[in-house]
Amino acid sequence: LVYNSGYDPVKYGALSPGYFRVDYSTDPAHPFANTLYAAQVTTTAAASSAQFYGLSGLLGNATYYARVYIGDEVTVYSGLSNIGQIVTQAYPPSLTGFSAISTGGFTASFSAGNAAGTEYLLEVSSRADYQSVAGPGWTAASSINFSGLQPRTTYYARGKARNAANIQTAYAELGSVVLPRISGTNNPRK
Repeated sequence: LVYNSGYDPVKYGALSPGYFRVDYSTDPAHPFANTLYAAQVTTTAAASSAQFYGLSGLLGNATYYARVYIGDEVTVYSGLSNIGQIVTQAYPPSLTGFSAISTGGFTASFSAGNAAGTEYLLEVSSRADYQSVAGPGWTAASSINFSGLQPRTTYYARGKARNAANIQTAYAELGSVVLPRISGTNNPRK
């Protein structure tokens, strides 16, 4: 969060000490008040100077609403600030496992810590440089079935996500899987 500090007329503009109360929620009906807050920060700041507060551990691809309350040395806090609103970046998928491995396909399951409805693009390739890829396109599912693949082939998997604003993550490498050979066929490579 980035916000401007307030003005303390007793201290000729500076907040010394000053306090900032930060509150945020994914609920648009959250009961914002200067007595309810997620964090309080003590600071010394010049009047109207830019301040920031880093938030971590947020849900990916979620709309957050935030308010900042400014307090002076006697801890008199401001009224309601403007509500800031932002959609967080989605997190890329993280492989939880390959399953249903057969001679012609497999299922890749993943998780990401994103809000429901986040879309993912998973691709597989028999080439580690992904010059040729296969995949179903964008989906909100948390597992993808790949079929029509070649037996006795190593497939590399990667994936990315996009948030509600269509901002995409970079690709995340998800590992590789080797499909078995078809039993009973001539197999000169062992």
